[in-house]
Amino acid sequence: MGGPSGGRYSAMEYVRGAQSRLAEEDRRAQALDLPTPTRSALLRIAETELIDRHARTLVDMEGSGFAAVLRVVATSPAGASAAAAGGDGRDAVPVDRERIADLG
Repeated sequence: MGGPSGGRYSAMEYVRGAQSRLAEEDRRAQALDLPTPTRSALLRIAETELIDRHARTLVDMEGSGFAAVLRVVATSPAGASAAAAGGDGRDAVPVDRERIADLG
């Protein structure tokens, strides 16, 4: 999975793909019965590689809407706990206000 900047993915396609890869890594870590600290470290690294390194590009992508969403989440009382990625809340993701502030 390449980065979002190559024009290969829209911002949402990239995020969905990254979520899928993170879930895949989690399943793999569980299947290998990795110790919890190792599994947590592995998932943090995968998240950094898939999301953090591309966050600025995703926010700046024209038409992605991420910048507007981040502004709402950063100022919303509910923003500290989750940002709805889907209409029913099943795809809600934890939000780190410091990360959002760095991108804003």
